[in-house]
Amino acid sequence: MHTERDSNNGETVQAFQFGTQEVQICIPDTDKVKEQYYHRLQRNELTPFPYWAQVWPASIAICRFINAHTHFVYGKKVLELAGGLGLPSMLSAKYAERVIVSDYAFEAVFFQNKSIDRNQLKNISCVQLNWHTLPDHLDADLILLSDINYDPIEFETIYAVLLRFINQGSTIIISTPQRIQGRDFLELLMPLCSWQEEITVTHLDQQVAVTILVLEPAT
Repeated sequence: MHTERDSNNGETVQAFQFGTQEVQICIPDTDKVKEQYYHRLQRNELTPFPYWAQVWPASIAICRFINAHTHFVYGKKVLELAGGLGLPSMLSAKYAERVIVSDYAFEAVFFQNKSIDRNQLKNISCVQLNWHTLPDHLDADLILLSDINYDPIEFETIYAVLLRFINQGSTIIISTPQRIQGRDFLELLMPLCSWQEEITVTHLDQQVAVTILVLEPAT
């Protein structure tokens, strides 16, 4: 991975290499994101923390998995929920028929679009989505989710979303760090799991163990 900084606005571009594929991700200025967050927090104490604003180990791990098992995405219609900066979607677009990358935060979608332009991708689009209010018509062959089971309050909603797509015939790939608070949720998914793999990612000079789960409809 290498990083380029734009001195005019503090934004950076991080380039990630997965096999022969390079993906460049536009990343906002950390100080500006924090300033905006604390300003909004003063007006609304329920303002969500901007987890979207950086690339997390789980998204790198799912990209490594996709790069090693491209049959999951090749020629498919792919949807990434809670995509943040959208690294897995940008990689998937190099193999898939069509990709939709989404996040609840409009700022995340803004930077997703910048990365799409940076990578000159033509088969990917961005949309602002909240998994609490997903459109009824939304479907895809493959659903991608990275690092989404960190808040137990959301587990029931996320599980319902997963069941919805499984019942529609979608395959789901989930990438998650091995957190204590997320173990019960992962156990709940095991009856749907057809593939489990562990991938270690170096992040901030630390080794992060990430679990990959592939969920598929019963045959």
